[in-house]
Amino acid sequence: MGVRGLRDVIFEKQDACVDVVDLVEVAQERGGIEILVDFHSFKFFIMDAFQKSISKHYNNDYLCVTGGEYKALDAYLEQFIRILRDLQISLVMLEDGGKGSSMLENREKQSTWEYRHSMRMKQIPAIFDAIRGSTRIQDIDGGVLVMCQPWRGDQITSTLLRCQCELLTIASGDADKAIALALKERPKAYAILSNDSDLFMYPGSRTILPKLFDLENMLGLGKPQNLPSEPKSLRCGVITSSKVASFLGV
Repeated sequence: MGVRGLRDVIFEKQDACVDVVDLVEVAQERGGIEILVDFHSFKFFIMDAFQKSISKHYNNDYLCVTGGEYKALDAYLEQFIRILRDLQISLVMLEDGGKGSSMLENREKQSTWEYRHSMRMKQIPAIFDAIRGSTRIQDIDGGVLVMCQPWRGDQITSTLLRCQCELLTIASGDADKAIALALKERPKAYAILSNDSDLFMYPGSRTILPKLFDLENMLGLGKPQNLPSEPKSLRCGVITSSKVASFLGV
């Protein structure tokens, strides 16, 4: 879930905490790299990019709530994986244990789960109003939250496996420790892609927040196109634990 407020501080103080790195250059220099991906964060990241892209491409803001774009999502994700693989960048997915698999996690996260659920419930009447035409979807307070229903997760998982992406599921609790350990132990592992600021605290960690991935948007994620583009470079903001520790004075 992360350290409350830390992401916001890092966004404000990027000069002190973030190194800008071209993953294409790093992959070429190292003969290929792995990015360790927090699967939960990735589902929301890729769904947000996909929904924005197809809504703009087809000039239909309602596609994000009507659903049914199964083949389009499969093609979008497959292209994303293929592009990175051609650049010698492999994605390794690590998934948290099932909700409820850790009593400690239940106690720590219950309030956050309840808050997220209440926010989604508040949006449902507004979404139905937009579908009925009584309000514009663009006017929904806070925008439309990306809904990653279980079947969307299943579809994303199916595409990843079909594309032969490595997908590891942790037996219990958060995947944080397993991700941090994999960064140390896997020879090709270069960085972590995750929204979880807890990962900043592990010694030697290098984390890319989704908002700092592809800073120049060479992939065209979220642009009005039905598939990602072939990038010449992939500049990302990498947050290192040493810089965060130095900035915080710990």
